[in-house]
Amino acid sequence: MRAAVVAVLGVVLIVGLVVLYRAKTGFGAGNSQTTGAASVENGSSADAGTDAPPLTAEELALTELRDELSRAEPVAARSDEQRLADARAWIKANRDPDWPYGEIEAKILALMDIFTDGDKRSAEWVLNMSQIEVEMVRSIDADGDGQVSDDEVQRYIDENIAGLFNPLEHPYLQAKFDTNGDGEVSPDEMAGITSMMTEGALAGAFERGKLEAWDADDNGFVSDEERVAGEEAAREQVEEMFGELIGVNESNLNLTDEQRAEMTPEQIAQVDAAKAQIDAAKDMMIAQTASQSLMEAMRLDNLESPDQAEIIKSMPKPPDGASFDIDGDGTMSEEEIAEQLLVMQEYQEEVERWGAELTAFRLMDQFDNATAEHDTDADGRMSGEEWETRIDDLLYERDERLFLRSYDLDSSGRVEAGELTTYIDWYRQGSLRADINYDGSVDARDLEQMARSFQEQRN
Repeated sequence: MRAAVVAVLGVVLIVGLVVLYRAKTGFGAGNSQTTGAASVENGSSADAGTDAPPLTAEELALTELRDELSRAEPVAARSDEQRLADARAWIKANRDPDWPYGEIEAKILALMDIFTDGDKRSAEWVLNMSQIEVEMVRSIDADGDGQVSDDEVQRYIDENIAGLFNPLEHPYLQAKFDTNGDGEVSPDEMAGITSMMTEGALAGAFERGKLEAWDADDNGFVSDEERVAGEEAAREQVEEMFGELIGVNESNLNLTDEQRAEMTPEQIAQVDAAKAQIDAAKDMMIAQTASQSLMEAMRLDNLESPDQAEIIKSMPKPPDGASFDIDGDGTMSEEEIAEQLLVMQEYQEEVERWGAELTAFRLMDQFDNATAEHDTDADGRMSGEEWETRIDDLLYERDERLFLRSYDLDSSGRVEAGELTTYIDWYRQGSLRADINYDGSVDARDLEQMARSFQEQRN
């Protein structure tokens, strides 16, 4: 499926579905810089002269720390800003100068590049990343005249199908996902992408979402009983929404002993890897479902997300694996296997078209919604100034929405004194529920932000 990367939830859902289908700046402050000997001056006073006063205990300790740091191996990693700069450089070298999607393509490439690290990120990263959704809405207006024509919608669909927003096949990212360098993203490597998401870039949002959804007694932590109940509820939701799709893909991979006996070791390995893909996708969908409420609240665009169950219903249905055994003898001949590959390729193309159209029409709806809400001069167009006003308004609305969602425990419409006391208890216990800025740590900055938000909330 071509990547319909319209929202944070969309990123997770779509990559998860890709795993099933293929079973055959606004990024925030960079959190990693180069450190080590080159970045610190040695504070020793050994050359200060014999008349220099003796160092205090604190100065001695600091000198020891600096000496230790001077011997440490430098740590170098690419910041988010560096990733974006690299992606922009690729766009400049590989796209025409009048390419209308250059900036949004660069930001999506930088976003997906973060996944390849596998480093755990805090939920704050999702807040920053969600701004891409609004930028994608703006990008469908290719000529920048403030309105969206039918030709622009069609161009967006065509570019999407051609691979513009498909990170799994984009040449900039292909080598990062293709870890064995064979030129293709194998089933094993596809499953690895899922792990990159659930254990890396999206880990913080999933962790926080589960905590808020499953901490039924609001003590700031998830007990074993709460976790079991939460996981079971999420699993049931996944089964309800995706059960048929998962079942069809699993049935296509369930081979008889006779069928496996006729396959080469390489073919058997591919089937087993594809099964692992599906298992990884199911785990990711459970994590997404458990965190769905929080991640929806983190979205910047205010047009409600489409119902995922309805999306799945509208998706082209995969062919039944049993139908390829044309003569019904329980085995697959070379001719039947060739026919199966052809049909599955046609199905993949059908899914790609469906995903591209779904994305484009969704973005058009969001553009229309933005115009209805922020076309202040009523000329039927969204100017750059009107877009900036809209983004400021959306940021304010989201901050208020998240504050009340996480801390207005009785849904009264404001955070009251008792709820503030509960927050303080969470803070003292080091609960992640006290992490009001979503940066993954509980510290004085959270207390400062809570004080501001509590005092500034509407009466």
